[in-house]
Amino acid sequence: MGEGNLVVATDTTTQQKYFYIYFPEFYWLNNITIDPSSRLVSVARAPYETLLTAAFRGDSSTIPALFNKFYDGQWTQPGLGGQSTDLFAHGQGISGYPQVAWSASRSRFVMVMDNLQNIAYGESLDGLHWPPMQVIFGRNPQTPIYIYANTVGLGADPSILGDTFYSYYTNWPSGESWMPATLNRLTITTAAALSSVVPSSTTVGGSAFMLTLNGDNFVKTSSVIWNGSRRATTYVSATQLTAQILGSDIAEAGEANVEVSNPAPCGGVSNAKPFTVYPSVSPASK
Repeated sequence: MGEGNLVVATDTTTQQKYFYIYFPEFYWLNNITIDPSSRLVSVARAPYETLLTAAFRGDSSTIPALFNKFYDGQWTQPGLGGQSTDLFAHGQGISGYPQVAWSASRSRFVMVMDNLQNIAYGESLDGLHWPPMQVIFGRNPQTPIYIYANTVGLGADPSILGDTFYSYYTNWPSGESWMPATLNRLTITTAAALSSVVPSSTTVGGSAFMLTLNGDNFVKTSSVIWNGSRRATTYVSATQLTAQILGSDIAEAGEANVEVSNPAPCGGVSNAKPFTVYPSVSPASK
């Protein structure tokens, strides 16, 4: 069994608070290769208050029995010796060591995992169902080695992530000696969510104007995209941007798509909102 960090989260079904721990379960063949039946990522949990009480009392002998593994849709398997479900469908994850944290800005679980060659990123709403991991860092050929990637929030509690957070990892050039291994840092920005644009329409042939965009997860390096082209953008806050729209952008009637792009890794382009350019209305003839 591998190891992972403790994540505090609430079960949305029972509304009970738990400590979750994510881990790989590797089965080695001849101490050389990993058995195909190994699980990339599994999870166990223990009741939050009960575990804290036992820990503060120094009652370490009862702590292992508090954990149950998730298996076949239920939390019924014992933490020690029990069976577990692989949270990734075949081919969707990478073999490595997961670091999972709760993202307050995204209201979901975030996982960063390294396998010595790559660092990958993933998100899950419930912590049990994970889409394919996205490789965000790595080299080809795969040297040097990248290992021990983690997640660190920038707020008062570093275990809770915001729209931007750090991942520290070890750069191990030779893979044989720790010298000259170095500690490095990635800045990870999540995707923005666009809720509205103001104004949302105008009449063809007008002059340049300022567009206000409202949403979530905007960062200082966010860019507004108008029909596939970037426009000069001003960061107001994590929930608002402004962008300069050109007169040429509204020279013809039709509908434009407005989006927000956050920088890599993991940023990407937000959902789109329409902006309508109406034809001019001729005065009625008398």
